[in-house]
Amino acid sequence: MSNVVVIGAGNVGGPLAEASKAAGHSVTAVTRSNADDAVAALRSADFVVLAVPLPGGA
Repeated sequence: MSNVVVIGAGNVGGPLAEASKAAGHSVTAVTRSNADDAVAALRSADFVVLAVPLPGGA
């Protein structure tokens, strides 16, 4: 299966990460607390989801 990186683990990123895991993909969730691991995860990613709020967004 694919290596999926989800940047953001809120209302959108969390469920996407869970659904990807349930589908059998290898998932890495990148959050503020583990941002240092992001570079390594992104290098091995087949698919990247950016799920962070827009500044000033609704």
